[in-house]
Amino acid sequence: VLFVAVACGDLNLLKTLLNKKYLGSSESFFDPNCLRGDGVSPLLQACAVTPDNLGHGHENGHSFESVRLGMVRALLEAGASPFYTLESGHGPMYIAVQHGALDVVRLLRLFGASLEVSPGCWSLVDIAAHSGHFHVAEELLDMGAPATELALVLASSAGHESSVDSLLMKGADPNKAVKHHGDQTKVPLSLALHAASCSGGARVVAALIERGANIDT
Repeated sequence: VLFVAVACGDLNLLKTLLNKKYLGSSESFFDPNCLRGDGVSPLLQACAVTPDNLGHGHENGHSFESVRLGMVRALLEAGASPFYTLESGHGPMYIAVQHGALDVVRLLRLFGASLEVSPGCWSLVDIAAHSGHFHVAEELLDMGAPATELALVLASSAGHESSVDSLLMKGADPNKAVKHHGDQTKVPLSLALHAASCSGGARVVAALIERGANIDT
C-alpha cells in the first residue's frame, strides 16, 4: 500500500499509512522498509519519482519537487533506512543524485546517508556529472565527496566552468586519462583538456591549463 501512495504522489495518504499503529502498540502497521518483489523499498521508489512517472495525487497546488521531498521526509522520519541498497549497489542517495534531486540529496545526508558507493559503482560525483546534474556534483564535493578525473572530463566536455574549477580545487588531476562510456575495454582514454578542446569552450581550456594541464599530451 505504501508503494501505491508513493506512485500516486499522495503525500497525505502516505503519512496516514505511516502513522497507523497496531492497537495498543507503537509499532507501525505498515513497515517503511518493506520491499517489492524486485527489491525496491518505498524510499527508493520515492527518490526515483519524476513528473512523468508520478500519479496525479500531487496535483493539489503543490509542486512535484515539494511532494517528492515530502514523501522522502515522511519515510525517513518513519524509520525508512537511507542505507539500504539494491543488489546493483544503488541506494537512495545514488538514485537521488541520478535524478538531480538536490533537495533529496541534502535530506538523505541529514539522515546519515553515506557519500560512499558500493564496489564497482561509479562515484556519486561521477553519476551527477554523467547525468548532467553539475549543481549536484558541486554540492557533493562541498559535502566531502572525492573529486574524480572522470567527473572532470565530463564537466570539461560539457563546458561547465564552475564544476571544472571545483573539481580541480578538490584535487582532480587534469593530466590523468580516463575511460568514460561504453565498453571500457575498447573506448580510448580521454583527458580533460582534450574533452574541453573538442566541446568545452575556451574558458574551460584556459582554466585547465592554468591548473597544470599538459598541452603537449
